[in-house]
This record gives sequence, C-alpha cells and structure tokens, in this order.
Amino acid sequence: MWLEASTRLLREGRPGAALEAMLDAWRLRRVPVLADLIDTLSEALTATLPKLQGRTRKGLQGVWLDVASERRDVDVGRLLTVFAEPPWSAVAQRIEHLAALDDPRVAKAFAAFLRELPTVDGIDSARWTSLFSTLQRVGDVRARRALELRVAEPSSRVAVVEQLIPHARRVLESLREDPTTTEDVERLEALAEELARVLQAPLPSPEALLTDAARPRRPTREAELLHVICATPEDDGPRLVYGDWLQERGDPRAELLLLQLKRDPSGRDDARTRQLLRQYGRQWLGPLEPAIPQRTETFRRGFVAEGRVTFATPEQRKALIGHPAWNTFTALSLADAIDGDFLEKTELRGLESLRSVPEGELGQLVKRAWPFRRLRTLGLSREAVHALHLVQPTMFPSLKALELSVAGDTARVEATLKSNGQLLASLERIRLDRMQTTSVFAMLASFANLKQVTLTSFAPLAFHRREAGWVLELLPSPFELRKRANVDRAMRQFMPLVVGVMEPSTDWGDDRLVARAALDAVRRDARLEFVKHTG
Repeated sequence: MWLEASTRLLREGRPGAALEAMLDAWRLRRVPVLADLIDTLSEALTATLPKLQGRTRKGLQGVWLDVASERRDVDVGRLLTVFAEPPWSAVAQRIEHLAALDDPRVAKAFAAFLRELPTVDGIDSARWTSLFSTLQRVGDVRARRALELRVAEPSSRVAVVEQLIPHARRVLESLREDPTTTEDVERLEALAEELARVLQAPLPSPEALLTDAARPRRPTREAELLHVICATPEDDGPRLVYGDWLQERGDPRAELLLLQLKRDPSGRDDARTRQLLRQYGRQWLGPLEPAIPQRTETFRRGFVAEGRVTFATPEQRKALIGHPAWNTFTALSLADAIDGDFLEKTELRGLESLRSVPEGELGQLVKRAWPFRRLRTLGLSREAVHALHLVQPTMFPSLKALELSVAGDTARVEATLKSNGQLLASLERIRLDRMQTTSVFAMLASFANLKQVTLTSFAPLAFHRREAGWVLELLPSPFELRKRANVDRAMRQFMPLVVGVMEPSTDWGDDRLVARAALDAVRRDARLEFVKHTG
C-alpha cells in the first residue's frame, strides 16, 4: 500500500529507512501533508547527524560534495542547512547537485532561495534554469506562495524581470496537488501519529542512521542497479552509475548511455546511437522484449521510453504485468487486443503519454492504486469513447490533451462529450479522429480552456485559439490533399467559425506549395487573411 512501508519502518524504530520510504511514497503522490511529515522527520534526523563544517569555504565545499556523493536521503537535510552559504560559485555547484533529486525538501529550499534572492548575478543562467526546472519537476505545491511573492514583488533588476519572473510564472502554472481519498487522509493521520511517537523517544545514533536504508544504497549487482533506475526513472544519476558498471565490463550499452545522456549530442553521436540500437536494441529491451513489437520501440537516456505493448500468450501477461521495467516508459500505446488488468497493476511511474487505450483497460482504472501523476496525453480507442466517464481527474491530475477515435453516431459522441464537461474543462487540447462536424467544434469551442481542437475525417484540420478567435490549420497529409474536392469541402464548412487561415508549415515538405494553393482558394472565397505559422 501507499504508506504501509513508511508506517511499518517507523514502528520498527528505523526512522532513517522510514524517511526513504516516505520519499518513495511522495514520488507516487505529491501530497503537501506528506511533504510536511518528511520535513519534520528530516529536521529531527539532521539535528542528530554531525554538522557540515570546514575551516575555510573551500574546505566546507569539499565536505559538502563528499557527503552529496554518498547519495543518502538522510543527508539531504544537512546538505540544505548550508546550501545558500556563499561563495556563490559554490551555491551554483550545489544547485547542480541538488537539482538531480526528486525531493520536496529540495523544492522547499529552492523556493526559499528564490524568495529571499540573496544574489542574482552570482548564479549563472544555466543554474537558474536548473533551479526552476527542479521546482517544476518536483511539483511541490508548497512552493506556490514563494513564487507568487517573487512574481508580485517589483524589481529594478533586469535579470529578475526578464529571466526569473517568466520562469516563476511557468512553474506556477504547472503546480498541481495530487488528489487524495478519505482512506489516504486516514493513512496520513496514522503516519503522523506514528512519527510523533518516534520523535518523543531517543533517535538512533548517527552511525545507525547513516547505515540503515529501506533500499540498496550502493548497488553492486545489475539487478540492484536496474531496481534503482526503475524506482527513480526521472533521475539520471542511477543511469550514470549503471553506465560506469557496464563500462567496467566492456558492455556496449555503456556507450549508449553515455551518448543519450549527453546534453548536446552531435550528428555523429546520433548516427552512432542509431547504429548501436540497430545492433543491440531488441536485446536491451530486456524482459519486456516479447511484449513490444519490432520497430515500435524508442530508446531515450539509455532505456526504452516509447513503444507499443501487446501480449501474445497468457504466460507473457502473467510475467510482465506489473513489472517495474515499464517505469522507464514516457510514452506507451496499447494494442486493441490487450485487455484485463495491465493499467491496474502496472505502476508506469514515468509515463507522460498513453494512447490506444481499449475499453477493457479503461475499466480497470477505478481499481488502480496510483494516479498517473505525470501523464499529460491520453488517447482512447474507438470502443472506449463511451466509457469516457471513467477518466477521472483524480487519476490523471496533470492531463492536458485527450485524443479520441470517434467513428460512429455523431449525436451520441457529442452527447458523450457534453456529459463529461468537468473533464473537458481541465484540458488544453483535444483531438477527434474520424469526425468533422461544425456542431461538435462549436460545442468544444465553448470551453475557454481549450487552446487547440483537431478534427479529422475528409481532411485533418487543427483549430488554434487566438485572441481574436479561432484560426484554421490544414495539417500535413499529402494523401488526403490528392482528394482536393473533399479537402475543400471539409475546410469551407468551418469558414464562418474562424477568423483566419494558417500558412502551411515546413512539415509539408515538397507539398507545401500545393497545400498553400488549396488553402488560398478557400481563404479568398471567405475573405480571410493568412496567419503566420507560429511553431
């Protein structure tokens, strides 16, 4: 269960290991109450551990870096006690190390630093970017107040106005608290009671705190290394450790990790990456290989991150549903043939995009123990559309884009969409494949939050909300463009509902001039202007 390990370890008198378990629970659900409990425990443990000291600033930085290199959760509290102490070059270096952590204590410290703003020019732009990226990635809503104050406070410093405040606004827009049920609240209350009891008694010695752990700290075996990577899929640190371990053994996958973890890979690097994946890619899928069809997989940061999943046999299903290796996926497409409990029992911790979800899997979401905390795009297969009510915002707290295949009765589809207004009101983009009617578009356009509506049938059309109204874009589809009469008819019916027509993008390639001619004829008849393509 969500907080079972944390509560159990506190009862066993292992607060250091309990802190790790609480952080693991936080990474599943970003709940402020849990973050507060982590702070409370961390402060008590930090008071027990030796303070970080050095005779000089340089000496202190050396001690800080040595402790940080141990990568112990119990140390983060004392690392943060001296985080903001000058020189600023040292603070910048500390930001870079702490930015790799998915930890609400780091987000709290970064937000406080931003609010107090002891320096601006002392921290270079790359470190400021790391700081804000961490606040956005960690997603601790407790940072909201500090960010709001920073945005609202007048400043004469150009760097604050032009760099820091725009970053702060972007983070503010992204902060959302994960939902909790009544049962979750009861578990949090029980955890708080257990924590209060533990803190009333003497804590273990510093030596015991530094050695006790809920998970392997210095893994030496491949299984342990992979376990840590799957438990923290957003963290590059464990992948780098695994790369070093592989390099010591002459494994070619070490080179893949090195290439894909580069910040600015060259064209030669990309070519070498493709060569390695052609030669070893299927092998590096590991236990998931039988369930991922050939040429559907994409590797990022050394591990499979995208693909289509299908199970050929009951034995495959039994062995792979719930496997932690799925946690490295950021994008996944389910086969229509898959049904049952894949989404119920598989954590998919790093997933950002999930497509082709059949009705059978959608029905399992109500039984799922974890929300899809990072999922922003959800695509449903045709038969799943009328089960749209099962897509609850509590299960998809970050959902911004919905893609539906809706061939069938237009009136029924429109009624289904209308009955799920709460869900539509939380989205920024929606795509309806195999449908192209003005009534559906008009209904969707009434939702002020929607920034883009895409409809496909006779022609793939995207509608972008602008300040003056909706702008129509003909999406690249040379095959459909050959049916010029159908394309014209599809576009003309929407002309009364839009204020402009978008210039064809460079994605059209050699067909760009043909597409422009088609658009130009419709545009002139409707007396609309071309609008410059923005991205």
